[in-house]
Amino acid sequence: MILNKRIIRELKENWVRYGALAFLIIFSLGLVVSMAGSTDVVNYTIDKNNEKNQLEDGEFSVYVPLTENQQQELKKLGARTEAAFYVDLSGPEKSVLRIFKNRNSINTIELEEGRLADQRGEIVLEKHYAEKHGIRVGQSIEVDQKNYLVTGIGTVPDYSNVVQNVSDVLADLKQFSIGFVSESEFNQLLAEDINVEYNYSYKLDGKLTDSELKEKLVDLDFDKTKVANKYMQEIIDTIEKGKNDLSGGVNDLADGTQKLANGANSLKQGTNELAEGAGSLVSGTDQLSSGLEELTNYNATLNKAADDVFQGMIAQINSEFEKMGMTVTVTGDNYRSVIDGLTKALDGSDANTVIVLNTMKAQLDSYKAFKDGLTAYTNGVESAYSGSVELSAGADSLHQGSEAVANGVNTLSNGSAELNSGMGELKNQVTNFINENMAYQYVNLITFLEAGDNQRITSCKSDAAINKNSALIAGVIILTLIAYMISVFVIHTIDKESAVIGALYSMGYVKKELLKHFMILPMLVVTAAAMLGTGLGFMLIGENIKENVAYYSYPGYAMVFPPYLLIYGVLLPILIALLVNYTVINSKLSLAPLKLLRREKKQHQLTSIDLKEMGFINRYRIRQLLREIRGNITLFCGLSIAILLMVFGFSIYGSISAYVNNVASDVEYNYLYLLKYPMETAPTDATKAYTESLTADLYLTGGEMDVTVQGIDDQNPYFDFSLDGEKNEVVISDSVANKFGYQVGEEITLFDNLTDRNYNFRVKAVVNFASGLYIFMDIKDMRELFGQEEDYYNTLMSDQELDIEAGRIATVITVDKMVAAARQMFTMMYGLVITILAASVLLFAIVMYLLVKMMIDKSAFSISLIKVFGYNEREIKKLYLGTTFYTVALTTLIAIPASKMIINKIYPYMVSNVSAGMNATMSPQSYLIMVAIILSAYAIVNFMVGRHLKKISLVEILKERE
Repeated sequence: MILNKRIIRELKENWVRYGALAFLIIFSLGLVVSMAGSTDVVNYTIDKNNEKNQLEDGEFSVYVPLTENQQQELKKLGARTEAAFYVDLSGPEKSVLRIFKNRNSINTIELEEGRLADQRGEIVLEKHYAEKHGIRVGQSIEVDQKNYLVTGIGTVPDYSNVVQNVSDVLADLKQFSIGFVSESEFNQLLAEDINVEYNYSYKLDGKLTDSELKEKLVDLDFDKTKVANKYMQEIIDTIEKGKNDLSGGVNDLADGTQKLANGANSLKQGTNELAEGAGSLVSGTDQLSSGLEELTNYNATLNKAADDVFQGMIAQINSEFEKMGMTVTVTGDNYRSVIDGLTKALDGSDANTVIVLNTMKAQLDSYKAFKDGLTAYTNGVESAYSGSVELSAGADSLHQGSEAVANGVNTLSNGSAELNSGMGELKNQVTNFINENMAYQYVNLITFLEAGDNQRITSCKSDAAINKNSALIAGVIILTLIAYMISVFVIHTIDKESAVIGALYSMGYVKKELLKHFMILPMLVVTAAAMLGTGLGFMLIGENIKENVAYYSYPGYAMVFPPYLLIYGVLLPILIALLVNYTVINSKLSLAPLKLLRREKKQHQLTSIDLKEMGFINRYRIRQLLREIRGNITLFCGLSIAILLMVFGFSIYGSISAYVNNVASDVEYNYLYLLKYPMETAPTDATKAYTESLTADLYLTGGEMDVTVQGIDDQNPYFDFSLDGEKNEVVISDSVANKFGYQVGEEITLFDNLTDRNYNFRVKAVVNFASGLYIFMDIKDMRELFGQEEDYYNTLMSDQELDIEAGRIATVITVDKMVAAARQMFTMMYGLVITILAASVLLFAIVMYLLVKMMIDKSAFSISLIKVFGYNEREIKKLYLGTTFYTVALTTLIAIPASKMIINKIYPYMVSNVSAGMNATMSPQSYLIMVAIILSAYAIVNFMVGRHLKKISLVEILKERE
């Protein structure tokens, strides 16, 4: 069609306009496609690598390695496992290297250079660590005072984010990484280092779920005698000692009560026999006493009879002496001396008489002895009788006492028997208690982590996904704005060419032909720019992915060209431009040909506003603003988008800067030690605390995120807030409040995924603490809640480094490391901030220039007429460009706070995968800098458009004659 020859002329005349529009499209699509495409490249590379190298479905750690039978049992159930034991050793420049043995079937090594370490003294390093330390294949590295030959450099899929702990905010690629050695070398390390972590990776075949596997691992038998870690063995020994002491004490007590019962029974038998014997004794003493009493009654008669016989014998002897003519008298007392005297007097002269005298003496001696014996006997009988009486009384008392003793012993025996029986029941109860409550199964499982919850695996893709979604949404908004700008320019062209269009209608051209004609140029511009922008975007993927590649550890990426991105980059801009331009141009071409020939324009009601009270200059400027209301609205929208990007860039900068500063100011201790195996007595120069890791629902992602619950007391010198209150009340950090949206007084629920327990808390207060996601509670209440002893701790805080055995330590956190990690985040985001700010300024300047220039072009007749009337350049600028300043000022006043509100809402989603609460913060200086940038951009555009204004000559008025 001959009419289309005008397209080239139109392009030449307005090459700046169309060139600038094309540049905006190319620039916007280049950024959007490169950001979205880099995400697709990352995802494709990681997914391909994960499939090739058999990424785990999850991992778990145990105290004692699984037996071969246990692994086979899990395999039959549907869980294939592979040991991923590791030890953390010291590397160059105070770094830590986590050493694994070569993997066989899960999370296998993807080498980028060299070969696997298959000999003693060889090692494969993670690629970023090797790069940071300037180590290449063939060189040596000193690890734990031992030299290793670096045979390879590569990556593994389960450490794409190389963080030492899953809860770490950022990786420090120079201070921590991983390495792989041969099985024989690793076994040698195990023999030397007791601090091995028994970690396992697993893959499921569909028969078993993750939760079912975890339950099975909890139920697996655990032989505590095979615990190799001496610190864990100390804990087990302490527990077993307490259990054994209790059990042994009860057994000893039971044995004692049994002996008591046996002794009491024997004593019972003895006292019963004693009582019976005492009864027999009483009976015998009574009989004895009666017999002695009878004997005593005959004592006097016996003694008298014996004395009478003796006196008779004395009388007979005295009679014999008289017969013999001896004048002596003997008595019972002197007979011996008298007879002896007579015998001596005879002196042997009369032998017969001497014999008679001796015979008499012998008879008297014999009888006197009998008489004396009888007297002694009777006296003895009397004494025996008296004794028998006393004996009988004593026997009665003994009998009564023995019966009382027997009764008491019987009671004792019965009581001891009952005690023995009760002790048997107590022993059974204690045994049952020990079996039920102290028969520790020592659950072998320490940690259990599904791959989807492991930030070492997920962080890379989630970071990229956030960038992709943000870029695609921003791209649609910018493309819609550009398409609308094009329609505004087309309308300007139609208004400018309205007389020609009316003539063409008169010559027989139909609306369809004209519609097609006026759509060709904008569609060609959009199509060409879309194709160039998409191509540029794919070319920039390598540049855009640099930061991701430099931080995350995965193999070299492979380019992909996803169909959706080709559709988005090429077809979507064309469709948007087609829809917008068709609607607008079709509406403008619907006017009657006569109106077009007369250049009749529909006047907006706003132009009829009564402004008689104002001066000419102000009235003219306001009417000019109202006449160009469409252009000014477009300018407002375009500048608002540019300001939104600007606010976003400054918010990222302010957020990270505030995070760095807050970490440095909020954390008052210098060292934080998280202990796997706490000492019985803590160092005197450290403050004890109790730390547990729980999980909370994160509404930002629909998933979960770990939080740290830390028990402290009011005497802790590093925190100045009080924890007094109810047992379930907690104080949360502002980081937690920002991340999860918690408020004071709100009830929150945290989960322990290992034990499948939920814990409910109420938020008492929010305090400033930027480092990590911390929830604080009273340490006594926390110990009670988690069933720990009253003096339990597993965390130490200190101003200085502590001398603690390395095997007891799980993690050491220092303020310097936290600040360094935060600054690393700033370094990572710096390029993005600069890109966003540059894009926003460029968009701001181009949009403003194009629209203001278009409005000047539309007013060329009026400007020419004003010049004819004698107005100078300064006054004309005031009339036509001054209104633009008000639009820019109004846009700035509205767009900055509105953009800040929008960024505040979307920013948490942008950093949803970061284990820290970060607000979109802007300092007052940032606002001032932003305003300065806006005013500077306005001044530059104003200067450029002012130059164009000067080029409008007085002859323009002659061109518009009817």
